[in-house]
Amino acid sequence: MNKVVLALFCAGLLNAQTFDAFIADVLVQNPEIKALEAEVKAAQEDAKIAGKLDNPQLDVQVTNIDFTNPTKRNIEPMQQVMIGISQNIPLTAKLSVKKEAKELVAKSLEHTVSQKKLNLEFALKQSGYDLAKAKETKKTYDKYLQTLKFALELLRASNTVGNTVHNELIRGDMEIAFFMRKMIDLESEEKTQLRKLQSFGVKVEKEIQIPFSVPNTDVKSIVIEDSKEYASLNTTVDSLGKELQSEKLSQIPDIGLSLGYASADSEFRNYWFFGVSIPLQIYGREDALIKKTQYELSAKIEEGENLKNTLSYELDSSKIKLESAQKNYALTDKILKTQLSHLLQSALASLKTTDSSKAYVISAIKDALSLELELINYTYDANIALAQIKKLSGEEL
Repeated sequence: MNKVVLALFCAGLLNAQTFDAFIADVLVQNPEIKALEAEVKAAQEDAKIAGKLDNPQLDVQVTNIDFTNPTKRNIEPMQQVMIGISQNIPLTAKLSVKKEAKELVAKSLEHTVSQKKLNLEFALKQSGYDLAKAKETKKTYDKYLQTLKFALELLRASNTVGNTVHNELIRGDMEIAFFMRKMIDLESEEKTQLRKLQSFGVKVEKEIQIPFSVPNTDVKSIVIEDSKEYASLNTTVDSLGKELQSEKLSQIPDIGLSLGYASADSEFRNYWFFGVSIPLQIYGREDALIKKTQYELSAKIEEGENLKNTLSYELDSSKIKLESAQKNYALTDKILKTQLSHLLQSALASLKTTDSSKAYVISAIKDALSLELELINYTYDANIALAQIKKLSGEEL
């Protein structure tokens, strides 16, 4: 944690782009996330609509109209004007239940947006750690390339002449060529990963600051129940439950009420009229909708159980990978610092005086390089595992 804070502080002093700032910019500007956020707002408006009554209907009718003189009133047969208003009224609380169902749909979409952001953040971090790994690996090869060149200069400067020294010099030149080829490949990998980050639509500085150290975050208490993907599916289940309740309430039909006034010829009386209409549910549409929703609900419940099992496995697997990478890093770092590093220094120091070190100095350099490359791989594995845990759990780590 202190290393991350220090890196951010140094990046601020140097006015360099930080990886967290880059991720934040991508999440804000990503078109797919913007589209999903608009869908959330639309779903929220849909919930408001679902809780409202249908608009009333205004009816105006003219009977026995004389098209040659439509305003004339004293003709036979009588011309009559009727004005009425009608409104559908639900006899149950289905509108409030429908509103709750739509609100849960909007909430499910919000969780989907959150999970989309986590997925995008993971993709960004994966590319970022690929870039950091390439940079660190190239630095390490360069360091040991200089060490190898120094060792060969010591060998050439020694007064010893023989097959061993000659063979080591040839072998050393071959290793130098291999190191240089490897560094060219890593330079290409670095450019590729930098271009991949640029493909997310936000400008990336070449010297972007990407924290690259083994995290010591404790993830034992993290559970899958906080997963945004799991929460989205559970909210969908709740929404379908409300929708099923609404469909059952719809078995009691709405009633239509109408009220109006009829203005008649002077020879007849004007009058008020009132009516009630009740739909006849004789075709089984309501029962079919209930069954359909029940099947959808059952499917989502089973899908939720399957998703929980899958996410739990992936979360536990990522925890194991993180713990393994942390332990392997600590063990390898200890070996490098306490044993092989000392052996390499001794071999280099004794090149001028002891023939015995000449035969294995290149091997010692390669062994030290191999261990440092392992440290880079363990650092990469640990950071990817932690990013995966955040993606799966939705927890801020």
